[in-house]
Amino acid sequence: MKLIEKIKEKIKKKDINKRKLYLFMLIALFIGSSIIELLGFNFRILTLPNEQKGKHEISLEELKLQDLVYNKKNNVFTITGGNPAFSIDGVVEYINYLNIETDKDSAPIHINMSGTKKEYDLNYRIKKVSVLKVDYPSKQLNFNITSDDGSKVFKFNQIVVDNTITFNWLRFFLFFSIGSAIVFLVLFRGFVLQNLHIAFLVLSVTIGVNMSIMTPTYYAYDELQHFIRAYELANFDFGIFSEEKEISWIENIEDFFSFSGTKSVTHNTYPEFVDYFNNYAIDKYTHKAYYNSTAITYPFIPYTFSALGILIARLLGVSFICSFYMGRIFSLLGYVLVCYIAIKYAKVGKRIMFLIALLPVSLYSAAAYSADPSTLSFSLLTITIYTDMLFMDEKKLNYKKVVLFALCISMMTMCKITYAPFCLLILSVPCNKFKNKKEAVLSKLGVFIIVGIVALLTLLLGTSKGIDQWEIPDVDTTGQVLFIFNNMLLYIKIMISHVAEKFFIYFVGTTTSLAYCGTLSPIWTVGLIVYLFVMTVIDGEDENVYIQKKEKFFLALTIFASWALVLTALYITFTPVGKLSIDGVQGRYFAPLVLPLLLLFQTNKIKCDFSKEQLNSIAVLSSFFVLSVSVIKI
Repeated sequence: MKLIEKIKEKIKKKDINKRKLYLFMLIALFIGSSIIELLGFNFRILTLPNEQKGKHEISLEELKLQDLVYNKKNNVFTITGGNPAFSIDGVVEYINYLNIETDKDSAPIHINMSGTKKEYDLNYRIKKVSVLKVDYPSKQLNFNITSDDGSKVFKFNQIVVDNTITFNWLRFFLFFSIGSAIVFLVLFRGFVLQNLHIAFLVLSVTIGVNMSIMTPTYYAYDELQHFIRAYELANFDFGIFSEEKEISWIENIEDFFSFSGTKSVTHNTYPEFVDYFNNYAIDKYTHKAYYNSTAITYPFIPYTFSALGILIARLLGVSFICSFYMGRIFSLLGYVLVCYIAIKYAKVGKRIMFLIALLPVSLYSAAAYSADPSTLSFSLLTITIYTDMLFMDEKKLNYKKVVLFALCISMMTMCKITYAPFCLLILSVPCNKFKNKKEAVLSKLGVFIIVGIVALLTLLLGTSKGIDQWEIPDVDTTGQVLFIFNNMLLYIKIMISHVAEKFFIYFVGTTTSLAYCGTLSPIWTVGLIVYLFVMTVIDGEDENVYIQKKEKFFLALTIFASWALVLTALYITFTPVGKLSIDGVQGRYFAPLVLPLLLLFQTNKIKCDFSKEQLNSIAVLSSFFVLSVSVIKI
């Protein structure tokens, strides 16, 4: 007994020492990140002669022009040749940032800096002052001009070279947070590798929060529409009734909305981000209005977490823009919470869930306003509950577990009604898991009744709001439904052709697409697809908990039924009547079906010599690496 007590005391003391070391490392990381940001990224400025430091306004007459003519009277530049450009050679030796104030009457233009890969859009509608990160000696550096709308004239009001020291808080937080995550994973690696859900928590929160604050406004799919719905819910407008309820917004909210749908990003550089942030750092909500959203056809459920974030921010009295980012972060936290539970309690495919939940697409959408994170997270939790029922001891399955299963599918259905077929999985749960046959029949019937009622109410809500919200020419839901019924074989052929043609794109949309921030190289997509399939084949928690043929049949049926409904929904609401292709289908819609698809390839015929900890190490390191590349791209 004394020996056991000594061992326990030694372990406790070791843990306390690790915690102290971690705290010390956090302090060191904070200081180190500050030094790197302050001295490392401002090194060129610190070494400049004093007369070159600070801000220098450049007279427009001092610019050296190529294929351009400058009119001093109205500050208008006219393109006269095929290679218009200007340079600031001779005025300053080095340019850190170049601030260009455009005129409200100026045509939008595109600037490409010769000798670098940097490109910027200058558009008064997006930002009055564009701040170009140059970080280059001015000698022989040309700023090449391209007119975005074909116009031959554009107008600058002012050009300023900014050679002042800038502390980029976003970059500082990126270094500090990722460094903190690495130290935690290394110091507590034994505990983390035994508990994969803890590793998920650390990685998802660390990378996800960075994605939330770094992603430009509306650079996630349809984010404006989803933000409006979340904001309405935060103001206790549940969107169930038909009346248009006016709620309080900031005075310049329409400027905030105007960025949606433009090709130009709201901020390309940190000073632009600061200007943008300050423009909406308002805590007075004096503008009463109602704004329509195409997401009005969704129930309020997918927006609960993000709305909670906005509501808390409002109660704390922070600015509007802070509440916007708070909503994003709470959307992330809601996703993390559900996935954490799914991964922690999964009996089958724990590592596959971990990898799917941390795919770039998954975390990127979770860190923004969207219905997708709720759909994906509850699909993972649905599979966790399903496999738990499959491998439960005989006569141990009760109503509580079944109801929880039905509620998870109902959550998915309220996010995207096309995933209601997940209820088919209950049919493959053996009757001997229930107390008796009667309870088995009632339980399975109950799942269909609960999900069916939720699906019906969701459909009724969508149709009452106008299910085809996009106002696309020649789209007629009634006409398209009649076309399908009258041409069933042709429609089946259309679906098969669509799947065959877009199959790879589905996986791009579920793995490496970062919406309007771009997509990782195709090699990343191929690598991740192969990696997921390999991990599925070699993965296993216990040789007694493998999906059997009967369950795989129902998984395949679920995939087929759900995907057919996705295609049909887009064909009815987004595609002109009778068109021989399907419009509007995006790869991200396939995300909830990835885990069921991968489980079809799970096998106990291939033995793996890797230990649980080794497989977990591979999963953690690979996810961390891919997510780091993704957040750097953002």
